[in-house]
Amino acid sequence: GYTETINLAKAGRIQEDPAVMLRVELKSGRRPGYLYLRGSSLSRFDGKTWTVNPQKRSELVKDAYRSRLLKAQKVTKNRFDLPALERTALTGKWGLKLAPESYLEQRIYLESLDTQALFGVPWMTRLDARLPSLTLLEDGSVLRPPTFSGKMAYDVVSLIERPAVQKLNELSKVVPEENSDIVVDNLQVPEGDFSQVKKLVKEIVSVRDTPYVKARKIERHLRERYGYSLDNAPAGDRNPVEMFLFETRKGHCEYFASAMALMLRLEGVPVRVACGFLMHEWNASGNYYIVRSKDAHSWVEVYLGGIWLDMDPSPVTPEADIQTATFWSRVRQKVDYVNFLWNANVLSYDMDSQEKLAQNVQMKSSRLSFRLDQ
Repeated sequence: GYTETINLAKAGRIQEDPAVMLRVELKSGRRPGYLYLRGSSLSRFDGKTWTVNPQKRSELVKDAYRSRLLKAQKVTKNRFDLPALERTALTGKWGLKLAPESYLEQRIYLESLDTQALFGVPWMTRLDARLPSLTLLEDGSVLRPPTFSGKMAYDVVSLIERPAVQKLNELSKVVPEENSDIVVDNLQVPEGDFSQVKKLVKEIVSVRDTPYVKARKIERHLRERYGYSLDNAPAGDRNPVEMFLFETRKGHCEYFASAMALMLRLEGVPVRVACGFLMHEWNASGNYYIVRSKDAHSWVEVYLGGIWLDMDPSPVTPEADIQTATFWSRVRQKVDYVNFLWNANVLSYDMDSQEKLAQNVQMKSSRLSFRLDQ
């Protein structure tokens, strides 16, 4: 499931939990392939464990009144604009078109997860929710107030257009300031002798390669040369990443992301590990994505010329997991859709659906009463 700490030293087999964590409606219809739902990022690595680096926080406040007794359903729905790159930089320096299709609108129904993180497709630019405030972390992660837990529904607008490869290749040559927080926090390497890893990296990349090309080469190398497995071999006193790269040569997404992050950091490229979900299971009955606990995923975010670019070295392709349109798969989809409607309209993620349902019931009841009186 989703976690905000990665421990590579754990041994044993990961059990896949089919419990539903989120459902996501896309206002523009179904997107091809798969999408990431980002929750947080991890920058601090001690060789075995990834943890969150202490970050600067900024609070986006929409309602000064905050009480522990206040329920999310009673708060006015607020629009939170999330700081992003300036439009002039995106259209000029990065060459983005920023047309309507550059953005993806999502309606997210979040189950009761043990986290304050709010998920969305990168890069989130706006979030609408019945919350008085949000906490925005330095890495772009978004947290709801601690007193607002449990199920909730909210809307996200994400910028999904990315710069062309030529632009990424060209602008990644710009070396970030050596003492900047981004460099210091995301180039940190654990203590130890990583000469074997450095040697492997030199076999994969060239000194003439730009940081973008290096990242793509390492991503491709891991995808093509290593296998995916849910079994975690005990690391003992060995470094888990080196054991993965040179001994077992197989592992789950956390090993792939950790290996790519370490290899890039040894090359002087700032990088961090992102945590969230892979969204790939489409429910055709209700026109939404189902996101399960077993869809929890880790990938990397590489800092290139001023932006964080998602890359994924894991070899698993979610398209292969999409259910075929068999009779029983359609039945399962319809059952989930009925459960979803019950949760959304009766148990409710927010008051919007309940109010609409109550109005419909009241109107039908009034009509019936009028007919009986006649």
